[in-house]
Amino acid sequence: MKLDLRWELPQWLLIAGMFLSTAIIWPSTPDRVPTHWNAAGEVDGYGGRFMGLLLLPLVTLGLYLLLYFIPRIDPKRASYASFAGAYGAIRIATIALMAVIHALVLLWIKGIKINATVVVLGGVGVLFIVIGLAMGNIQPNWFAGIRTPWTLSSKRSWEKTHRLGRW
Repeated sequence: MKLDLRWELPQWLLIAGMFLSTAIIWPSTPDRVPTHWNAAGEVDGYGGRFMGLLLLPLVTLGLYLLLYFIPRIDPKRASYASFAGAYGAIRIATIALMAVIHALVLLWIKGIKINATVVVLGGVGVLFIVIGLAMGNIQPNWFAGIRTPWTLSSKRSWEKTHRLGRW
């Protein structure tokens, strides 16, 4: 797969936005920041500035790199070209979810209390919708999709499983 800016640029902008917003808010951030919310949407875990502000952007950057290089190491790498749009949409949705969660943390630090449960569950729901819509387009490979011994050994089984999986 070649570098396609349609799919890479939105991810670069989201990750850059995460680091930029962290740099802007860093000087005014208290030493203790919220890092975990319970199911009721209440903060029940705190951490230092690094954990609260930099860890999520760094993890997101690592996730981006992982998702970028997976097609390059997959033994069935040639199949990615046939579902580049589906794979790109999944990658963007995943990075966007991480950026939304980071924005939630930053808003809480600034005193804007948004229900974390609603935001995270809504974001995961949107990610699942994107993955579901992409399922029917994913071609056989070793990393993305429903990978079982029978789907990996039979193209027909792969197609039927993923057609059903998108529901």
